Amino acid sequence: MITFFRKFTTPIIRPLYILLFLITFGFIYSYFYPIPTDIENLSVGISSKLLDIGDRGFYMEYGPNFTNNFDASQYGYGNVKPSFLYPFILEVLGKLTGNEIDGGEGSKLWNLSVILMTSILSIFNLFLIEKISFNVFGEKVSKISSWIYILCPYTIFYSLNGGITMYMVFGNCLLGYVVTNSCIFSDEKNSFGYLQTFLYLLLSTFYLSSLRPNGAIFSIIILFSVLFIYLLKVKNKIIKFNKNIFYSSIFIFTIAFLYCCNQLFATTEYIKFAQKVFILQDGLFFGIDRNLIRERIFKNDNFILDFKKIIFYLAWKISEFVGGLSDIRDAHSDISSRALFPFFSRVFTGLFFIYPINIFALLGITLFWKRILNSGLYIIIIASLVTLVPSFYGIALSRYLIMVYPPFIICAASLIDKILTKDSLTSIE
Repeated sequence: MITFFRKFTTPIIRPLYILLFLITFGFIYSYFYPIPTDIENLSVGISSKLLDIGDRGFYMEYGPNFTNNFDASQYGYGNVKPSFLYPFILEVLGKLTGNEIDGGEGSKLWNLSVILMTSILSIFNLFLIEKISFNVFGEKVSKISSWIYILCPYTIFYSLNGGITMYMVFGNCLLGYVVTNSCIFSDEKNSFGYLQTFLYLLLSTFYLSSLRPNGAIFSIIILFSVLFIYLLKVKNKIIKFNKNIFYSSIFIFTIAFLYCCNQLFATTEYIKFAQKVFILQDGLFFGIDRNLIRERIFKNDNFILDFKKIIFYLAWKISEFVGGLSDIRDAHSDISSRALFPFFSRVFTGLFFIYPINIFALLGITLFWKRILNSGLYIIIIASLVTLVPSFYGIALSRYLIMVYPPFIICAASLIDKILTKDSLTSIE
């Protein structure tokens, strides 16, 4: 572990202090006043009666009980079961705090333990984002990336909700750090060796693929990409062939790959269920009922042959994808009897933070593609985009983007640095 974190030398003291202050303030405030969310009767914070961890019923009622052949069909889940790690963590925290719950109200102590876990992960994410951006773009961009991360309202929100999102961000950061700090892509003296790289990939993919099916898909893409680059460089004699390291790396890769596949197969029903939910999502799309849109587009059987309908469908899905991931969307539920704060804070964050950062990230990727390619960061970006594909043909929500947000924060920071230093955008490497 010391070896893994040995290269954190760039100072991030101020961003760290601010993050600690914001998390501490959130702890203190939420001890007295739970923070409402979009979901009725759910909130985040220590005093929440029903902590909004995201898909609460699925993870707390059904996840831990699948070992007892719990029948979830009566709740609409059929044989669906989640990946094991997150429900297991919730179950362990429940036992440690003497508060084993199955979806009902939790104590302040249980809330605190769950929130403390995600807050600690949030702090680790700050260090990892700083390090990844330092590996790719240098110190100035690493500082900007750190500030973007802590100023993003969702950083604090997902630190205080105890949900799986921050666990996923941590996995994304771990793999991003391993790849960009590997000697396969880095010439730095203290970069990870070839065998170290595959060992750290093994541990990181074990963790991430145990959280969600998209984590397993993400991990498989990373594993194959790194292996392909490694084999290509060995073949072209860019990397000196070492028999022991070569076969050991292949062996480690095989173990990691088989484990990720096993996690995918174990959650097959979950994937099918999620796909169905994504495609048939109810709610409003900018004031229009989604079911009405589907009815108008698919009212007859010649959709594939109707070019105009295909254009309408693509326009709908592209708009849904961009607007949804940026949180510029209509609510999925009636707000007449619910708090206004979560609605306005979500829309405000989407308009004035997430959407601009997404635009900056897209431009940063376009302008600095050579550096992104040479550093290996492109592998993380591609894997992140692949895991977002279901949001294109189904419903797009910002939390799915936040799960893989670190590389996009870094790419946005690269462009912001270029603007702040007033360098000519035509002189980009």
